[in-house]
Amino acid sequence: MKPFKTRALAVLTALLLLVWTIPQSAKALIKLDSDSINDAIKYGLQNEDAGLYELLGPNWIEGKDGALLNVYSPFMLIATMAAKKGLPSDTGDANVKEARRRLVRIISRLEDPHDPLKIKFAVSFLGPTPDFASHYAARIEGVGRGRTAEVKPVTNYLEKQAADAGTGGLFQAVNSYYFNYDDLVNFEEYDLILENPEGKQVIFHVKNSEIY
Repeated sequence: MKPFKTRALAVLTALLLLVWTIPQSAKALIKLDSDSINDAIKYGLQNEDAGLYELLGPNWIEGKDGALLNVYSPFMLIATMAAKKGLPSDTGDANVKEARRRLVRIISRLEDPHDPLKIKFAVSFLGPTPDFASHYAARIEGVGRGRTAEVKPVTNYLEKQAADAGTGGLFQAVNSYYFNYDDLVNFEEYDLILENPEGKQVIFHVKNSEIY
């Protein structure tokens, strides 16, 4: 089978698995409550043997020139943490309760009324110098409820020393940008735009209806 067909089959399989395993109550950028926290834990437990690509499903978005975007909504953040705890994959009440106990710190942080919910956008991309990623600022341009808006991250973590990508003299870095949940939840779709002072851009298009 040709590489393209192999990759296409892998993508289709991952999306089908996501449809079969994602809790039915989960919706795009679901607001956290006790039930949705349990759903996120169950999804993580069911997929703890899957790779990150399969676990994230549509929250893993491919851009141009090897750039990748991982969207960690509150739901997906809990799911990925649950998948790493080494618990049995069964989603019975006792196992979910144990997972909640082990995740109490992250859950408490996400439920803190004094710390607004945030969505993490982790971008892996390539550049020509070890410090290239530290010069990229981010913004989101979105459309929702009949209007457009521009949103800036509330905080970010920039890779100051990228790793040698091992090809073409390029370096690979991962930057993380955090946006307030309430700033994005009403968008129907939006562009995450990274831009450096020379005007070079890395752009990802996101549809809220397709992520969790």
